[in-house]
Amino acid sequence: MTHDLNSPFSGDLGALQIDALLPERPAIIGEFSPAYEAFKTATLSDLEPTNNYEFVLALQIVDLNWAILQRRASSHVELAAGAMNTVRALLTQAMEKEGDREYDRLLSIHQAAGGQEEDFDDPIDWQGIAPAVENIISGLTSEDAATRSEAHAHVTAAGLNLEEVLSQTYLNNRKYQRHSDAIPDLERRARQLAGEYREVQRARPIDVSPIIEAEG
Repeated sequence: MTHDLNSPFSGDLGALQIDALLPERPAIIGEFSPAYEAFKTATLSDLEPTNNYEFVLALQIVDLNWAILQRRASSHVELAAGAMNTVRALLTQAMEKEGDREYDRLLSIHQAAGGQEEDFDDPIDWQGIAPAVENIISGLTSEDAATRSEAHAHVTAAGLNLEEVLSQTYLNNRKYQRHSDAIPDLERRARQLAGEYREVQRARPIDVSPIIEAEG
């Protein structure tokens, strides 16, 4: 992926093309290169660089703003994954505890009838807990409102508060915090660079056509 540009500015540095001076921008796994190219094209079209220096500044503006978008996307991924893992662990724990209580209740009935634990058939579907948890989590992120509502009811019945889970994830997820904490500095640098770009634009030479007075 190279820094090419389809704009009124040709990127011509005399005998040397500007792309020859810029290193190739390697694609990063998870960065979604087609989206980057579309973003770059649109941003450069808005900035409309007219000379080599503006073109280089514009590319920096593109990459800084793209980095901000990527950091935000990454922070959302970490937040979603962290919350999902927490809910998964808490749901599994709650279902296993419920299974233990039901096991003890049924065992007590069995023993009260004269049976022994050795001949008691465990009626709890322990293997079904993990799939049930995944089904609930899938429901919580479903686009269907009814499915989300049903999944939320299961979570509430298990004694979980999703708002508290999300709050703790915000506070305790270090990966999310690292991405989120990097954004203000990137935004500050982007604002500074945008200000410099505007100053360069204001300093553009103005073509003035002389007015020739008609002889009279």
